[in-house]
This record gives sequence, C-alpha cells and structure tokens, in this order.
Amino acid sequence: MNLLNIFAGNRSNGCLRVLLSICCFCCASCSTEDQSEDQHLEHVVPAHKPATFEEAVTQLRERRDQVQLKATSDRDPQELAELGDIIRWLPDIAADSELLRPDWEQVQRHSIRLEELHRQLISNVDSEQDVTDWQEIMGGLEKLVPAASEDALYTNSASRPSVDE
Repeated sequence: MNLLNIFAGNRSNGCLRVLLSICCFCCASCSTEDQSEDQHLEHVVPAHKPATFEEAVTQLRERRDQVQLKATSDRDPQELAELGDIIRWLPDIAADSELLRPDWEQVQRHSIRLEELHRQLISNVDSEQDVTDWQEIMGGLEKLVPAASEDALYTNSASRPSVDE
C-alpha cells in the first residue's frame, strides 16, 4: 500500500488530488509575490550617493570642511555617517569612471587612508596632522578628476599608440 492510499484511507483519491493541487497552487503564488517584492527592494540608491567621481570628490571636500568648522560636540552623527558612505563608495564610483587602472589604484589607496582619518574624526581624536593629510589626499583626488570624465576617454585613446604601430 502506498503513502497516498494510507493517507486517503478507503476514500477516492480525487479529494486528495484536489487538496494537493490547491496546496501546490498556494505555495507557487506565495513564492512569486516574494520574488516581486525582492526585485523592488534591490535598486535603492541613497540620496547622498554621488553620481560621478567629480561629484564624490567635491562632496568629500565640502562635507569634511563643514564638519571641521563645528565643535566636536556639535557634529551631526548623520553627516559623519554620510561622509563615511561617500568614502567607502569612492573606489566603486572611480571604477565606473574613465580612470585608468593605475589611477583607480591610487584612488583605492587614498580611500583606505581617508577611512582611517574618518574613524579618527568620529572618535574626536583627529589632529592637525590628520587635517593636513586629508587636504593632501583631496588634492591628489582632485588632480584625477579630469582623467575620470567622459572627455578623458577620447584623450586617453588618442594618446595611446594603436595596435598597428
């Protein structure tokens, strides 16, 4: 005797089949709803996320300057968190730009140091040397802005020797 016969007893298998069909239909429709909800949640972009490398560098400088002007007790935790977000996004934003690999690697190194400086800023232990280091890094990033623009794509390809040469 198979499992269906045991479950259904002496009754016909018709009722059991209907019941199993309803269960399968319900399970299938539930998973479809969950998948559509997940798809809508995937692409949320925070309002403070810069669209370009140039915007990211500008925001880093402006936001750091705003924080620096405030007394440590008056610093807004949300502003500090957003500054940290932009620092963490910087390598990805740079990767989406026209920067060449050596320039991107420089951005990556700068981002690591900026994260260290940001942690000190949050801990209220940033020093004058930290401010100087931040300014030097920002100067290096600002020098990379022209190379990250779409115009740089044409400049970089024109300056590279062709494969035929």
